[in-house]
Amino acid sequence: MQLPYQRRDELALARRAFGAKAAARLAGLEPPERQQRFLEAWARQEAVIKWQGGTRAQALATSSEPWVIDLHPGRGSAGALALDRRALTLCCWQIES
Repeated sequence: MQLPYQRRDELALARRAFGAKAAARLAGLEPPERQQRFLEAWARQEAVIKWQGGTRAQALATSSEPWVIDLHPGRGSAGALALDRRALTLCCWQIES
């Protein structure tokens, strides 16, 4: 899960992590939407890396692809889950404190 940080240059990070095309798509969005879409992309990438059990470089070098689902834990945050195959059932709970 990814939560927003106070200050970050989403476009610079997107260029480095996702490539120039993805950064250009983000650049066309208004700042609140840009931040949300960046968090979603980052969460998806992190889920895939963790599924691979390695580093970002190793994940980019592999030919296999996991099944990835976006999770929506709340406004201003993003999450994703990567699995070997499509889940038949996925249960999510909301815990309130």
